[in-house]
Amino acid sequence: TQELEVALLESQGVQDALDSLMTWMNQIEAQLRAIMKPASLNRERLTDQINEVRVVQSDIDSHRSSIMSVTQAVN
Repeated sequence: TQELEVALLESQGVQDALDSLMTWMNQIEAQLRAIMKPASLNRERLTDQINEVRVVQSDIDSHRSSIMSVTQAVN
């Protein structure tokens, strides 16, 4: 029964990680929708748009290891 308890705890941990990842992915999707507009011809606005993309890219990069961990845990 101890093996079963360990398996249950591991599966709950994976489920929690998946739930957290799905919440984050939904937030990223909303951010991407918000910034996916035609590039501005105004230099200042274009710079803002580039910075918005960089922020999202940085967020995605920072979650890369979490994504890999959850992927490995599920497989």
